[in-house]
Amino acid sequence: MNAGLVESAHDVSEGGLAVALAEMCLGGDLGLDVTIVDDDACRALFAESLGRLVLEVREENVPRVLGDLGAETTVIGRTVTEPVLTITTPAGRHAWSLAGLEHAWRGAV
Repeated sequence: MNAGLVESAHDVSEGGLAVALAEMCLGGDLGLDVTIVDDDACRALFAESLGRLVLEVREENVPRVLGDLGAETTVIGRTVTEPVLTITTPAGRHAWSLAGLEHAWRGAV
């Protein structure tokens, strides 16, 4: 982050990775296309934990960031201009529009 290689970051805490990804989409007004390879997709997406971050990094900076952060770091997806959060797991492909996510986040009925 000090080198200016991170475009945005979000902690993985309340709601787990799925909520962090949704909030990043809403905050940046960009979609995400993510692949989760963990066989326990529910745990991978919704486990709440401390010390995990989702980073948005320009593609050309990924090798340097991965090298700086070490073995605990992995690429799970990429930003897309289409306003949709798409998560692919071993169980299938799931997609939510940013408008739908914002509607749910605001608690609108």
